[in-house]
Amino acid sequence: MGRELKPVSQIREPLYTFDNFLLTMAMTAIGMETNVRKFRQVGLGPLYLAAALFLWLVFGGYGVTRAFATMLG
Repeated sequence: MGRELKPVSQIREPLYTFDNFLLTMAMTAIGMETNVRKFRQVGLGPLYLAAALFLWLVFGGYGVTRAFATMLG
C-alpha cells in the first residue's frame, strides 16, 4: 500500500515517444523497400488514384463533419 502511482502525464509522454520511434522505424522499412523502377513501369495512374482518394477523404470528411455539426446544432 506504500506504492504510489505515477500521474498519467508521466506515463503518457514516454509512450508517445516510443510510439513515434516505432512508427519512424516502420516507415523507414517501407521506404527501404521502395523501388523507383517499379513506379516508372506502372506509370502515373496509381498516383492519380491516390490523389483522387486523398481529395475525396479530405472534402468528403469535411462535408460529413459539417452535416453532422448542422444536424446536432
